[in-house]
Amino acid sequence: MSVRAQAPAHEYTAKAASLVLLSDYVKWPEPVSSPLTVGILGDDPFGGALDKMNPKRSRRIEDLKDCQILFIANSERENVGAILDRLAGTNVLTVGDSEGFAQRGGVIGFVLEGDQVRFEINTGAARQAGLRLDLRLLKLAVRVFKSEAR
Repeated sequence: MSVRAQAPAHEYTAKAASLVLLSDYVKWPEPVSSPLTVGILGDDPFGGALDKMNPKRSRRIEDLKDCQILFIANSERENVGAILDRLAGTNVLTVGDSEGFAQRGGVIGFVLEGDQVRFEINTGAARQAGLRLDLRLLKLAVRVFKSEAR
């Protein structure tokens, strides 16, 4: 697994913009308030790029279970399986950028291809969270996984 010592600022600006756009292609089972509540679990890599969304930040999953979108920071990569287990039964769109995030059971995993921010999707994890993903989003993904395995 490769870990970048420090990601370029434009990478997390692009990921922040993607988080905002992704929500347009996701349907939650219950009507949700607008704007959506975004949570950041672990070390916040975004700087101020997400501040307009007024994100909730915490190192404890219990503080963020009421968020519709939860970004699980790379600092939590060793705990991803346990975190996803704790979110079972919730309608949370889990997003992360640790290696293999979507393959391990997260809904959307950001990946870098050259200097481009792209994403992978786990449709099984989305289904388990009760989320419906727009077909246009699936067509934009670089990879789609169908398992719910962690």
